[in-house]
Amino acid sequence: MIPWPHTGRVEVRHRLARTISNLGILYSMTVSSLLKTPHKPVPLITTRSFRKLVTRINRSIVTERLLLSRTIYEPPLRGYFPMEDYKMMIDIVEHLVNLINGLEYTLHGLNGTEWKTDLAGVLTPSKCHYITHILTSFHILSTALENGIPLPPYNIVASGDTKFGKVGLGSRISHKISRSASELTKIDLETQAYACYCAYLIKTSHLTNELLKLVRVVKRLVGVNRYVKELCDF
Repeated sequence: MIPWPHTGRVEVRHRLARTISNLGILYSMTVSSLLKTPHKPVPLITTRSFRKLVTRINRSIVTERLLLSRTIYEPPLRGYFPMEDYKMMIDIVEHLVNLINGLEYTLHGLNGTEWKTDLAGVLTPSKCHYITHILTSFHILSTALENGIPLPPYNIVASGDTKFGKVGLGSRISHKISRSASELTKIDLETQAYACYCAYLIKTSHLTNELLKLVRVVKRLVGVNRYVKELCDF
């Protein structure tokens, strides 16, 4: 159902906020399937709950694009409407759902292999930091966009120069690979599991980059809490 024109812009913002919140749920499901090692693992990508959530997010993205295209017919009652920023946000959200879905697809190819054990072993010591950063970012962005409140004046995503960011996680993964690189054979490198392992690492890096882009777009829309910033700078 398409809302009335004077509520279309607000509806786009609220729907995007709910979509970002669902992305956090989807990512938590994917990480949970990696860290948990049951006796008989059931691929998450084949479960009804995962596929239903992915379908719901994709349908929401289509609706958001439609609503955004109708906003050009609305009267500018509240001044300038940053349509380009909303277009960019929808594109980023679409990239994120594809990346998270791709992460789970690659994990499906790692089931029962030592590569999945290595990934879980790397994430386990730092899961309270790296994964928490990602999930907290989804929650803060969704809340700020839903209520139109400014973001905190500090990085809510672990950037590359932090020990919990891409560099810190990448160094641990590289160290894990370098320790076992001498034991790898040509047959190991030609297996599907190794290809899925490399694809998972690449998609994880892209996920962090897209999330940083999303933070910058939301920051342009809702701004930064200048009072807290002045207190921090004091």
